[in-house]
Amino acid sequence: MQQSLAKVLASMKMEMSSKVLIAMKLQEDKQIYLFLKWLKEEVSENQVESRQDEIVNKAIEISKQKA
Repeated sequence: MQQSLAKVLASMKMEMSSKVLIAMKLQEDKQIYLFLKWLKEEVSENQVESRQDEIVNKAIEISKQKA
């Protein structure tokens, strides 16, 4: 799952610091799965840059959830 997250983050138009923060927060497979599922359903590729803060906040929110 970490490899999947890394590939998705690498392809996104976001600041590197945001990508690093997301990668650091999402450590468990379930968290990564929930984040990638949310991202696919809620954010189109052309919205990534403009919704960067929301995406980071969602990753933080998911990281606080119990596995």
